[in-house]
Amino acid sequence: KQRIHLVRELSDEITETALSLREIQTNGTNRFHLAIFSKMMGINYWIRFDIFKWKFFIKFLNNFIAQLTPFFFYSIGGYLVIQGSLSLGALLAVVAAYKDLNAPWRELLDYYQFLEDSRIKYQQVVDQFDPMGMIPPERAPVEGGPAALEAAALEVHIANASLSDEVGGSRLDAISLTLAAGARVAVLGQDAGGKHEFAQILAGLAPRQPAALPLAAHRRSP
Repeated sequence: KQRIHLVRELSDEITETALSLREIQTNGTNRFHLAIFSKMMGINYWIRFDIFKWKFFIKFLNNFIAQLTPFFFYSIGGYLVIQGSLSLGALLAVVAAYKDLNAPWRELLDYYQFLEDSRIKYQQVVDQFDPMGMIPPERAPVEGGPAALEAAALEVHIANASLSDEVGGSRLDAISLTLAAGARVAVLGQDAGGKHEFAQILAGLAPRQPAALPLAAHRRSP
């Protein structure tokens, strides 16, 4: 799982570097990005090294147990045969039955490995579609788009809606609005005047910001 995470981060870093190659050369940050790649490749090496250590340890343990059990069969069973407590035919039958368990045991290990590998890959795919900052389902836009919203004939109230950009600048400040059911409203203004952000608030696409004033939107039948 750590290796998959690191490889994805390395792929994103390579893509970002390729798209920003001109800026990197202009600002002289070549060595900085090379250091990032060297660090990530070093971490990847040690992760793979740990994987191979565990892999060969498990193989050693599996082979050791597989060879140790017949040793006990022959030693303890041979002693019982000499003492007359066990027949030689019974001992050979037990040894032959144990040899037949090797193939199902390896198949079970292969199945467990395939199961865990599939589970981790599936979890990685799910995580890609559930990043931080996603709009919660209760604040998602109305299913079906504006046509479904108009057909529902809902009244919308917005009180003290505020929105800030990434650097903390105010894009919208304490906007209150009431829209009647079925009303057609046009928002006019300059491109940088906040009309696009206001439309995102109406559509439920603007993320909720704890520092801003709370957004209260109530829809009810007229």
